[in-house]
Amino acid sequence: MIKVPALRVALASVLVAACASGSAAVLADTRVVTCAYSWGGGMELHCGDPEAEAALRAGMLTAEQAREAGCPGLLAAEPAPSADPGPTAYIGMDPPSGSPLPPRGTDPAVTARVNAAWDTIERWLAAHASATLRKLSAPASPRDIEGWERALGMRIPDALYVSLMRHDGADGNFGAGFRLPLDLGLAGLSSYSSLHDYNCIDLIMAGVEEDADPDDGFWHGSLLPFASSGGGEELFIDPRTGRVGQKSGGRLRYDGPMSWRSYPDLLEGVAAALESGGPLREWYPTVTAGCELRWADRPAASPPSGCAGGPRPSPTP
Repeated sequence: MIKVPALRVALASVLVAACASGSAAVLADTRVVTCAYSWGGGMELHCGDPEAEAALRAGMLTAEQAREAGCPGLLAAEPAPSADPGPTAYIGMDPPSGSPLPPRGTDPAVTARVNAAWDTIERWLAAHASATLRKLSAPASPRDIEGWERALGMRIPDALYVSLMRHDGADGNFGAGFRLPLDLGLAGLSSYSSLHDYNCIDLIMAGVEEDADPDDGFWHGSLLPFASSGGGEELFIDPRTGRVGQKSGGRLRYDGPMSWRSYPDLLEGVAAALESGGPLREWYPTVTAGCELRWADRPAASPPSGCAGGPRPSPTP
């Protein structure tokens, strides 16, 4: 069982001036107020300063605009009645009950492609980078996936579903244990929620309605992020088309160096690069002295010896 935090807290700073004029006297009266904002069942601001809260709210998307941007349920309609954010709650993932839920049906061709790519990736890691192989997580449970979909109101595309049934991401922050180029970690199911909400909150706080464009905007809540560098670079799937897009420099793009026609194409590209030693777009596979997979901008020498090994032990039921 996994749990999705319903309440997260972050900080924002807002400049509050005594009046609208730009005079030096006014600048002397300008102050910085730090506000905490939490979300989960409705975003709430806690500034301890009504003027600062009003200034932030005036620049945010409205609840209706947030819904239209695919980010419903994150924005409280009214200011919080108390500065106390209250206890952390958990939503979405119910504990298993009764018999295990079987995997849902997926497109056979997609399933075959994803599994074949993972077979190649795992085989290469076992021979050359076993430390990375051991950092790949166990499969996600169908019940957890169903719970995530119910909580977020989104359906995970078949290709990503099949991949989760192989590995629910990897160890480390946002799956840093298995890195793609640009230091993009293979995130797990629980991180999908965080990445989705972080992007939605940034979109809401920026307050620019036109930025909620899934084609070339800042973000849209219909997109499903699955890989992150932890520093602003992300990969996501557009469920409308199955394309893998890249969020880079605060914008969405589908022509970036790590954009792909589909998720299976991405996995097959990784598998082919590992098997051949050739490039994955601009990057070549390499192996560290600690037997971990990395990517470099030029071909590497032969992998270090002594890096063969098996996967992590299967979890005890």
